[in-house]
Amino acid sequence: MSYFCRKQNNISYYRMTSTTKSERFNLVYDYLRSQGGIHNQTELSQLTGISRSNISSALNKKEYIITRRFIRRFNIAFNGIFDEKWMFEGEGEMLHSKVAASPAVEQSSEENMTDVRRIPLLPVSAIGGSLNEFVGSVQATECEQIVSPIRDVDFAVTVSGDSMYPEYPNGSHVFVKKINEQAFIEWGRTYVLDTCNGVVIKLLVPSEREGYVRCVSINQSPLYPAFDVAMSDVYGFYLVKLCMSVK
Repeated sequence: MSYFCRKQNNISYYRMTSTTKSERFNLVYDYLRSQGGIHNQTELSQLTGISRSNISSALNKKEYIITRRFIRRFNIAFNGIFDEKWMFEGEGEMLHSKVAASPAVEQSSEENMTDVRRIPLLPVSAIGGSLNEFVGSVQATECEQIVSPIRDVDFAVTVSGDSMYPEYPNGSHVFVKKINEQAFIEWGRTYVLDTCNGVVIKLLVPSEREGYVRCVSINQSPLYPAFDVAMSDVYGFYLVKLCMSVK
């Protein structure tokens, strides 16, 4: 493999000659790590939604893994900053020309990767209490920070138990956004509820009882029956916007 690097407008450009898709993917991976967008393959998997095993295979010369669909899915996660033709065919330069032409765009993209997309993961110890207690007593900087592939989320919570299986398996991470339940609740959506009895994740539907919401489990086992919760006993409603699990 051979390549050269040149600087222009404070941006590094990589032009490759005689490289394979895997070699170019390795360069992209190294570039993201150098920019602080990711630190390891697990974070890259979380950010792109591509399985950890496929990421590893792509980095280890398994050319068949790197399809056009793979590249497109990968590039979307990084706001299209990479030139997909270069990644797939080796023609041109690594960074997309629109990014290369504007340092401000690259700076914005880096900010998205390092700030907007890193959110606190709620400690398991806090789940036994409440999210309100967590927010009031624990600073975000004290939490483990994980990569979020989407914007406009407050933090992530680890799912515990099998009541929401298979859509939300035990150990998966859900990315949540606090809503104003006084305005409206989108029925049929999944929420994390901060209640007087602790934190639960359930699908919400209208209750027949006034002043209550009905919590429904996705797992149809009789071990997880639906139940009602008084609105007055809910300290916060957090809409689940994404679930990610390790496979």
